[in-house]
Amino acid sequence: MGTKQEMLGHPFMVGLAPEHQAAMVECAREAFIQKGTWLLRNGDLADQFFLVQEGVLSIELYVPNRAEHSIQTVHPGELLGWDWMVPPYRWTFDVRAQEDCRAFAVDARCIRGKGQVDHEFGYQLQNRISQVMARRVKALRFQLLDVYSHEP
Repeated sequence: MGTKQEMLGHPFMVGLAPEHQAAMVECAREAFIQKGTWLLRNGDLADQFFLVQEGVLSIELYVPNRAEHSIQTVHPGELLGWDWMVPPYRWTFDVRAQEDCRAFAVDARCIRGKGQVDHEFGYQLQNRISQVMARRVKALRFQLLDVYSHEP
């Protein structure tokens, strides 16, 4: 079972003030996701986010008349999910476990409440998640450039 120390060692947690780390730990639980399991589905309530400890998750997009298409993967040490920050709090992608995974699932309502009370904590969360978003968008941009550069 994951420990508080293990969660505190996750790259997303490193450098947060001790009281902010405590708030994160208080809102988290350990989650196990079996290979092949859908963790998130487009349109469902975004009520948590994940600090991935083990395994690989695939962010997928449904393309009409085709199967799901993997657009990115999330690995140990990374964060999964930011739709919980923006109303209407609905997932915009599907996520499936490519292998057995273990993560810390952080309750979104709990964290949003703590961020509303402690604005510095809310700012730190938004700043860190914005960095994750920027990296993912940049990676997607390069992926799309690669796809379209091979068209006839």
